[in-house]
Amino acid sequence: MTDETDQSLIDALLEDVAQHPVAPIDAVLMARLVEDADRLVPRPEPVAGAIAATGWRGVLDLMGGWPAMGGLVAAGVVGLWIGLAPPDLVDDAVAGLLGGTVAVDLTGLGDSLGMEG
Repeated sequence: MTDETDQSLIDALLEDVAQHPVAPIDAVLMARLVEDADRLVPRPEPVAGAIAATGWRGVLDLMGGWPAMGGLVAAGVVGLWIGLAPPDLVDDAVAGLLGGTVAVDLTGLGDSLGMEG
């Protein structure tokens, strides 16, 4: 935090700046500044063969290569596993949210196999 002397010093500096307006930058100088800045911005080097990769290889490269695809496949398998055979904790949480258990027949067979007890 600033104390009184710091605040009065800042106020005095701001008043001094307000009394001496700054002239606008010349258009030629601004063009030179922009040109220099554009010249100094680093440009990425093109990767050899990046444009030539098409099809599945291009999709694989776009996704991040084999490590990223491995993670995507693992997440998909775990999601499918949790969706098809959820642990009891998920069943209890859903039952708490919905107010009871819900059974959904996805096959349309009902209890034709006699597996419900």
